[in-house]
Amino acid sequence: MWENLNFWIFLQCQLRRNPSHSLYLSVYIEFVFSKMQTTPRIGFWLDNSNQTPQQTAENILNARKPV
Repeated sequence: MWENLNFWIFLQCQLRRNPSHSLYLSVYIEFVFSKMQTTPRIGFWLDNSNQTPQQTAENILNARKPV
């Protein structure tokens, strides 16, 4: 859920900054959302700015969903 929330917040900020692009962004939002619903592994967000490479790898492996 948090991965999707970060994505939606980002897109809403873009819409507010560029209202003239709202049609393009709304179509893009619908497209990406449909892909996120049908592709089980898309949307994983990992902020590894304060992690070692080992911690990053462990987080990715622990978050993997079975196919």
